[in-house]
Amino acid sequence: MKILMMAHGHPSLHKGGGEVAAYALHHLLQAQGHHSVFVGWGGAPQSPGGTVLAQHGLDDYLLYSQTEYFGFSLASTAVREGLQALIETVEPDIVHLHHYIHLGVELPALIKQIRPQTKVVLTLHEYLAICANNGQLLNTAGEVCAGYQPERCNRCFPTISSASFFMREIGLKSALGFVDAFVAPSQFLADQYLHWGIPPQRMHVVENPLPAPRAETSASAAPHVDSVETPVWRLGFFGQINFYKGLDVILDGVRLAAQAGTRVELSIYGSFSAVNGQDYIDRLKQTISTLPDTVTYHGPYQQADVHRLMTRCHWLVMGSRWYENSPVVIQEAIAAGLPMILPDHGGMKEKSDATTVLFQPGEASSLADALRNLTPAHYRAARKAAMARYVALPAARVEALTAVESIYNSLLPPEADGSGLAVVARVAPAPALKPARPSGSPTPAYRSANSERSVSNDEAHQ
Repeated sequence: MKILMMAHGHPSLHKGGGEVAAYALHHLLQAQGHHSVFVGWGGAPQSPGGTVLAQHGLDDYLLYSQTEYFGFSLASTAVREGLQALIETVEPDIVHLHHYIHLGVELPALIKQIRPQTKVVLTLHEYLAICANNGQLLNTAGEVCAGYQPERCNRCFPTISSASFFMREIGLKSALGFVDAFVAPSQFLADQYLHWGIPPQRMHVVENPLPAPRAETSASAAPHVDSVETPVWRLGFFGQINFYKGLDVILDGVRLAAQAGTRVELSIYGSFSAVNGQDYIDRLKQTISTLPDTVTYHGPYQQADVHRLMTRCHWLVMGSRWYENSPVVIQEAIAAGLPMILPDHGGMKEKSDATTVLFQPGEASSLADALRNLTPAHYRAARKAAMARYVALPAARVEALTAVESIYNSLLPPEADGSGLAVVARVAPAPALKPARPSGSPTPAYRSANSERSVSNDEAHQ
């Protein structure tokens, strides 16, 4: 099967979870014998050489384009020419898009115009079509939003009329109408888009199939917790540092727990992001400087080192104010056999298990209470459960990859029978819809939303 994998960034330039997941899927499909070509956004309207596309390696390209941020329309008129040249060369059966930011929401329609028989799959990684506040489903005060309504969006952005938000919705839905299948890495994210109006028969829930960690960073290495009643808990924060990720909540929670006598050390790995302004970064750095015996900022890290760094910790800790989707850092923690402390909402709650420590989102006092209540017995149980999830990873990876192939095959004509048409790899049909899971139970790698009812625009606005 010929697949053109296109992502909103290249992991060699942008190390976000969606970019890493897209690149991993590209390589996994190649390992299955498919001809997969990867195209990642390069970051500027033109390459240093003045072209729209630049080769970045074997079967690997950078796309240079620009979109406006409200409706994600392409501002680069030359993209069509570069895309047409690439599609006519690759002749893909499937173009699998990851996100629409930077790539342009018109891409599905352009692909259909260039090669009508090509099918378009779109993996949704955030809520940008639904929420104009950076796709966070938070209002501009930093509080969880009650849900999309043009009037509610206007209250967040008074200079943009409710009518403009409604027209934005119509335009995005029209552009996404050219997508043949949508993939959501979490049921929570799928539910938000179904409620917004994505046709349920096109929605599939498939976990991001990340590559296996290197053998030398396996989950077998982990900090030792002895039988003493007051161990020093080593917490690890990994990822981008911004207001939405809630590192300030974690810092305050750690400070409160330490003041109450809990022995805790927090290691911070990641880069500061200016998306929320320099003031937020300055406040974080000031707070870190007041906790020299408790908090250490280690700076950015390489993706290849994440498992080794995680094995230095007892717990992964996240503080995200927003719902997240299917955080790659959670999968990385599972691959490292690392127990987790997570906010109790959205995709994070969905990816938790019975031993995950959950706290109220945005509440440092709730996190402090959770830290004070940690015991060696709980850690051992959480560690055992984390190891069980680690052992199950290869099977889960195969299940997710098979589900993606199944979606592809469901969109393509039947196998050739001597007619001269190209034969594509066939796999078993996608699993049927599973019963609803109890809250907090692990997410299956694949779930079809085909039997969900349609959601009208009127219902979505209620």
